[in-house]
Amino acid sequence: MAGIAFVCTAASVMGQSDVYEVPADVPDFGKAINTLLSACPTDSSGYQQCEIRLPSVNGGNWATTVTITSPGVSIVGQGSYASVFNCTVAGDCLRVYTSPFTTQQAGIFKGFQLLGSNLPNGVGIHAGEIEGARWEDLDIQNFAGANGYCLWLDNAHANGTTGTWTERDLFEGVHLQNCTDLVHFSLELGNASFGYNRFLDMRLNPGAGQLAFDIGPAATLYSSTIRATVNAPQSGSSAAAVFSLDSGTVGGNVASLEAELHIFGEGLLQNFFSTAAGTNLGIAGDSSLNWLGPFPQSTVAGTSQWIYGGAEYVANPFVMDNQFLQSLPRPTFYAPVILGGGDTSGAGFTQQEGSPVSLFNTGTNARWIEIATLPASSSSTFDVLDVRVCGGSVTAQKGCQEIQLSNRGGFTWNYMNTMPTSGLYGIQAYQTGGAGSSVNVYLYTVPGGYYEATATVLEAIGGANLIYTGATATTPAGTLIFDSTNTGSYPANATMSVGSLATNSVTLPAIGTWSVADPNNGMSATNGHPVSVNGYNGVNLESLGNLQAFFGNGGEALYGHLNQDASGRFAGTCAMSSGTSCTFTLKAAFIGTPICVATVQGITPIAGACTVAGTTVTVTAATSNSSTWGAMVIGNPN
Repeated sequence: MAGIAFVCTAASVMGQSDVYEVPADVPDFGKAINTLLSACPTDSSGYQQCEIRLPSVNGGNWATTVTITSPGVSIVGQGSYASVFNCTVAGDCLRVYTSPFTTQQAGIFKGFQLLGSNLPNGVGIHAGEIEGARWEDLDIQNFAGANGYCLWLDNAHANGTTGTWTERDLFEGVHLQNCTDLVHFSLELGNASFGYNRFLDMRLNPGAGQLAFDIGPAATLYSSTIRATVNAPQSGSSAAAVFSLDSGTVGGNVASLEAELHIFGEGLLQNFFSTAAGTNLGIAGDSSLNWLGPFPQSTVAGTSQWIYGGAEYVANPFVMDNQFLQSLPRPTFYAPVILGGGDTSGAGFTQQEGSPVSLFNTGTNARWIEIATLPASSSSTFDVLDVRVCGGSVTAQKGCQEIQLSNRGGFTWNYMNTMPTSGLYGIQAYQTGGAGSSVNVYLYTVPGGYYEATATVLEAIGGANLIYTGATATTPAGTLIFDSTNTGSYPANATMSVGSLATNSVTLPAIGTWSVADPNNGMSATNGHPVSVNGYNGVNLESLGNLQAFFGNGGEALYGHLNQDASGRFAGTCAMSSGTSCTFTLKAAFIGTPICVATVQGITPIAGACTVAGTTVTVTAATSNSSTWGAMVIGNPN
């Protein structure tokens, strides 16, 4: 019978609400649902309680707004593929909120599809001021008119001193496509809170110029989890952004996002994050951001930070300071080689020491990501950058180098383990003015193939400024003054680093630091020819192969402990057992008779002495004891 809704009363069975079923042949499903809602019984608090079941239908007409104001009402379809409706409303297709506002857990909305008509102000689901609702297996598409939203979460009403909020909702299996904003948050009146929500399975397809998540003025999405797959257009015009934070205030509140994010995406995108001045962005927990191909840039005009670790690290999550707060665990930027290739950076953020920046090259052009800036040179400052860079061809074994750059009294460099060699990846430095001006440091891959590189800043000292930028194929501005991929470009500088010595001796200035090393075999000074500084301090490889160090009359200051790499190099211990002597063994015998100094280890003094015969050190005590003794042996000379 057309147009008749059937009701199955189940109030007497385990306390369930009445269940109403909408026939499949009604002319307006919105109007039919409203008719059933008017028949729903109410509880002692005045809230309706019923479940409305939608039929299996393909393209059913939904021409009237459905409004639900009770936490006790649910709408359940046969599945988002089976219960499909064409909404022709130039407004809300489904409006859900609680009135009066309550913190009681709301109902379930699942198993149906709403297809809009791209009309101005068209909205698939407009919900808010509700707590604990479940949104499952929903498909909402084609609300791409002006102010058109697939899902609009809105705090729209004031409710005395308690306010109204949208919290603790659960979203799973929600597919949103071709809407001006796929998910839009707004605050009109009431409370700014959209906290503690769980978007655990969002499947998002933003079209050209569209936003995946748009957080309107004063809306505050915090302490929430967002797990989403984002498929932007593969060709043509780009989608606008994954996350957008809009300017403006309501009641002193500004747009804020502080959430744990797990985003996997692909396609053309203008910005990953796009935030207006005055907004707050905080990425929390073990967040991970991954994009197939080059990672999109971000335009972050508001404050931003990575927040990780427990709540003790962030007393107020919206007091932003434009820096990363370090605790454990760190957020994860997946390296491109792990999940299919792509750049890893974030324009507008302040980089944290130890967080990698990755660059992926798939074409004929060279590519760069700026990672740091060294300020203009000054003899009174000490601005140093230590960076580790790894990479190579995607099909070959990777290599790593560690480089130190500084801009004090002129630009200088040094390597920290093995000397950089010509290759497919590395560090480039560009000076934007004349000598002594600031220096921009880039991670770089050469043109010509599938190459990848990852840079990690180990330490930034003084005024070295760490940054993230998006990757570019445009040659950086300024003069190239250092290129670790081209050994012929290495500039002369005050810190000397060479792979080997071709001459008999090298004399260095008394001022400055120096090092001499062979990447494979260590010191390569020729037998009998010292490497010296002004003829006083230096090293020499003498005739028996021993490396000698020479110091001037001023002596040498040690800035750490005096250690042995193994016991018995020049000191050792032994224990007496109700006796007057004990021994220990040296690693190697001294050529001449060395000096030996022994002392008891403890608080009771005992006279003692020691002697050396070959590699055996014998300690002798004046009285019988069971103490441990230590002795140090010094060549005199050796």
